[in-house]
Amino acid sequence: MLSMRLLKVCLISGGAPTFNTAVALTALLWPAGGTAQTAHGHVRLGSIEVTIPYPTEIRIKRGEREWQVDISKLIRANDCMMPDQPAGRICQGPPRAPCPDCPRMISLVAWDEHRQKLYFALSTSFSWEQPFTIFNYNLITRRTSRFVNSSWAAALVDATVSANGQYLAYVKAHHQSAAGPGVPQTDVEIVDLWARRIADHVLTSPNPGGMYVIDELNWMSRSTLECVASLHAASTGAVVPGEPLLKRRIEVGSLVFR
Repeated sequence: MLSMRLLKVCLISGGAPTFNTAVALTALLWPAGGTAQTAHGHVRLGSIEVTIPYPTEIRIKRGEREWQVDISKLIRANDCMMPDQPAGRICQGPPRAPCPDCPRMISLVAWDEHRQKLYFALSTSFSWEQPFTIFNYNLITRRTSRFVNSSWAAALVDATVSANGQYLAYVKAHHQSAAGPGVPQTDVEIVDLWARRIADHVLTSPNPGGMYVIDELNWMSRSTLECVASLHAASTGAVVPGEPLLKRRIEVGSLVFR
């Protein structure tokens, strides 16, 4: 089982992003000019160390071996969409042409130690929530693969890869406003890495007045995902003491992939 809790994010409206690191964190927002707004550029994931020195490069090191991953041409013109731009486009080239000057958020999603693959996501938006395009880099073949676009989220967190390497699951973290009540963090997306398709699932709550936050995802089998969530106070976001954890299982075969 390749469960890895990488990131818990709490975004406060009107201020800089704040991060509570569970095991490891890397989330960089690089505007077109190349200046990092939030930079945590070095992190250890299992047997590897990952550095993001530039907005166009990821560096991976294990022992004396190093890999340099060029991500400058991964974002395409049809990925660069901004609501306040004419026709929503940033890059005006052909739809599949590289768009190296787009604003870019680089997020490490998961490390598959068994298959030597680093999963990461790129986004081109400055908004609190945005879609991400999911990729991986294979240390054995030194090749990058593109998968799918996620639905809108502030971040992709608590990612885990199934034992057979077919599925990548993560929680979609949502923007939290200090001026309003907390938002449940119960949206799960599962990517079929073999078919390059994606499905959504929302964890149902037995307490309509409570705010549940998924703390952990675990693959129980090749096609069964367990979600573990805790009850939080909507007004403060603090864990409600004494409340049992909520556990639900998702059968991948029951989902509709698109």
